[in-house]
Amino acid sequence: MAWIEFHQTLRGHPKTARLRRLLNIRLREAVGMLGLLWLWSLEHAPKGVLTRYDPYDLAEACDWDGDPDELVSALVRAGFLDREGDELVVHDWFVYAGRLIERREANAERMRLARKGRADHPSEHAPAAHASRTMPSRATNVQRTCDARAPMNHDHDPNHDHDLNLKDRLPDPDDEGELAPAGALAPALGGKAAIEPEKSSPRRTKGSSKGPESFSPLVVELVEFHAAKVEGYTGDRPKVNGDWYVELDRLLRIDKRDAEDVRATLEYAFRTSFWPPNVLKPSKLRKHWETLRAQAARDARKPEAAPIKPRNVSDEAIFGFLSHFSGGEM
Repeated sequence: MAWIEFHQTLRGHPKTARLRRLLNIRLREAVGMLGLLWLWSLEHAPKGVLTRYDPYDLAEACDWDGDPDELVSALVRAGFLDREGDELVVHDWFVYAGRLIERREANAERMRLARKGRADHPSEHAPAAHASRTMPSRATNVQRTCDARAPMNHDHDPNHDHDLNLKDRLPDPDDEGELAPAGALAPALGGKAAIEPEKSSPRRTKGSSKGPESFSPLVVELVEFHAAKVEGYTGDRPKVNGDWYVELDRLLRIDKRDAEDVRATLEYAFRTSFWPPNVLKPSKLRKHWETLRAQAARDARKPEAAPIKPRNVSDEAIFGFLSHFSGGEM
């Protein structure tokens, strides 16, 4: 089982306090998010390099429902992630996970050498001579024992004919007469007129072959709505296949999402700068739904900027202001 060092000093460390201030979260949230990030890295980034993952992947790893870019920036500023050129890495990863990684690499090397040894010296791994000598006789004894314990009794089998001589019932291939019709073999084959060759099932292709006619009008409408949003973002009409209908149908029927909520969420996603490339397909929309909805709800709660009210300036003040710049001639 994988493990990682988790020091008691993390609770009161200045870096942890800095992360709390940057994200405006509580201590238990900060410590929990760091633990989740490190455990996720053990499985998906064992070298501690996170460059191949986007901010959303890291936000999902930390169970963070806020702005993914804000999370990554805070982790870097707090000192838990480092930017080394174009690389994004976990700070001091080998200090805390190094022993586990070294043990994994040692195990892999040991298994590699063991496999190589078996390939180079197959005779050393063959069964012993006495075992090879006894194996055929053992198989014979086992068969005899099985036959003795479970004799083949056909007395009560209505499908077994003791007097059946299949050779006598089949037509003679040397007979120059007419060939026997297909039904002539039925008694000899247990009542079956003929043995048909097994039909191979058609090979499945990737993606669903279902079309819009297999789904409700509401699903079809949502597919068109989503495709229109994608086209407005990319400038090209997306290739709508069966998977679009399947995923949006699942979003409504299995995930229990409301159609109006789906439309509103798509409207919000394509108004932002971050979300459009992440929801270009219904499958991505389903995958990111919880985080996307949480961010939409949070943005909806943000207070709008109050309109700037004009100051109530009296006519006397305006007259004095203009008189000052006109030399008093007004």
